[in-house]
Amino acid sequence: ATGPAGPRGGARPPDGRSAGREGEPSPPTLAEVERDYLVALLERAGGNRSQVARWMGVSYPTVQKKIADFGIDVGRWRGGDPP
Repeated sequence: ATGPAGPRGGARPPDGRSAGREGEPSPPTLAEVERDYLVALLERAGGNRSQVARWMGVSYPTVQKKIADFGIDVGRWRGGDPP
């Protein structure tokens, strides 16, 4: 079973990430991957959040919430949807 100690037991580092081998960086968190993916889609769509929602298969409000949750500044893309 997977719990706070991780799938193999033992304590996790204070940031909650799994420690990699000595000298190796820890893998990105799911939130980091999701944020990077959302930014990449926004860049590809020129900031058009409706298009991003279609590509992700989610609603426009879901995209808006994720943008707010991740603190993404959509002002860097000109055009796209109105705020």
